[in-house]
Amino acid sequence: GQHLQGDFPIYGLPGIGLGQQQLRTMECLAARMVERIRQVQPRGPYRLAGWSFG
Repeated sequence: GQHLQGDFPIYGLPGIGLGQQQLRTMECLAARMVERIRQVQPRGPYRLAGWSFG
């Protein structure tokens, strides 16, 4: 957070749970994440960051 400049909201996106149907491609995962982002903020600009356990 200390490296980000400006005043803007930060949201986290949920992963796919173990009991849920897994997505087959990165394109499917990206499409789902874009849909979720646009539910909260329909128009950009967007600042995206990532983090993964694996």
